[in-house]
Order: sequence, then structure tokens, then C-alpha cells
Amino acid sequence: MTDLNNQDITETETESTTTWILLQIADSAFPTGGFSHSFGFESATKHGFVTEYNGFKGFLLSCLQNAASFSLPFVNESHKNYQTVDRIKELDGMVQAYLSNHVANRASIRQGNSLLDTACKTFGYQELKNLQVQLENKGIFGHFAVMFGFMCGLLNLSVIQTQQLFLFSTLRTVIASAVRLGNIGPLQAQSIQFEMQKTAEEIRKKFEISTVEEATTTAPVTDFLQGAHDNLFSKLFYS
Repeated sequence: MTDLNNQDITETETESTTTWILLQIADSAFPTGGFSHSFGFESATKHGFVTEYNGFKGFLLSCLQNAASFSLPFVNESHKNYQTVDRIKELDGMVQAYLSNHVANRASIRQGNSLLDTACKTFGYQELKNLQVQLENKGIFGHFAVMFGFMCGLLNLSVIQTQQLFLFSTLRTVIASAVRLGNIGPLQAQSIQFEMQKTAEEIRKKFEISTVEEATTTAPVTDFLQGAHDNLFSKLFYS
């Protein structure tokens, strides 16, 4: 009985540790580079595709769908193979080949590089530093979805926690960009984020076991709008 109790305590302590890590990564103060991106929302508003509240919610839904259908398979696979550097490099190369939207591609690289740098300085694991050396030597591109899954796997977060955290970061980034652009207020933003949680979880479950061979864009208009970001004369966000 004592051994069973000790095992329960150990498992509880492990879960508590990963919860603290999860909260730290989810904190908006954790610098992953997302603050300079809008997932195409700035382009959508300035090109007149999102002009009202319902339009914003529709755009937000499309962003979540694209993140889940395209990026989540790479998050899953890199989380699963975080101990195999060659597989991580292969997945990173696949994202580079698949992500033909030049704005989304450079945003993914920039945010992934920022995440890896932050993770190295925050957590200090040698595996992270080794991957950063690969990045500095141009052995990898450092795409965000792959770096995210790799980091979370290394930190012992479960695949479900990792998926939820990834979609949460997408949700928060788009909503935060709407606040900074003046489309919604901060309190309304929190209400929308709470309202979208159930939908985000439903989307996660739909794509939770998708493979990288099944990675696809399910909301192409949103993808096109992000690609048009460079056509803006003046802009607040990098993408």
C-alpha cells in the first residue's frame, strides 16, 4: 500500500511540474515572437474582408482550422520524435516545402527561431542548445510548429497539453492583434477567447491524430489574405 501511495505522489508531483511549465509557456510574457504577427488579420481588415464582429469570429475560426489541419500534424510528430534529431530536421524540411505562402513561411521561421532561442535561455536543456547550433549552421529552418512540438516533448508535456497550448497560442495571437488594431476592446477580447474555447477543443479533437501526410489548408481564403500582407502600404504587424 505504501508503494502505491508513493507512486501516486510521484505521478501527482510530475503532473504538477508539467502544469507549472504549461502555465509559463502559455503566459503572454513568454517571448515567442507571436506579438509581431496577426495570422493575416491585419491584411483581412485593411483589405475590407473583415469589417464587423461576426466577420472577426469567422476569421478567428478559420485561423484555428488552418492551424489544426496544417500545423498540428507537425506538432504531433515532432513531439513524438523529440529525441530523434534527424526526424526533426526532416519534419522541418517538410514544412518548408509545404508552406508555399511566403508570408506564412517567413513568419513560421521567425517565430520558431524566437521560440527556440527563448527555450534555450529559459530551460537550458542541452538538446535545445544542440538544435540551436543546427539552426545557426543553417542545418534547419526552425519552423514554429516543429520547434513547438520538439520543445513540449522535451519538457514532458503530454501530446494533448501540447495541442491545446498550440491552438491557444493561435487563438490568443489573433485576438491580441485585433485589440492592438482597435477592432475590439480588451474585455471583449477576453469574452471572445472564453467563448471560443469549446470550439477550439472540438477542432483539436478533429485533427488530434492527423499525420503529416494529411496536413492541409482547410480555409484557403484566410491563407490568401495572409499572403497579401506585403501589399499593404503601412502595417503594424510582420505578418
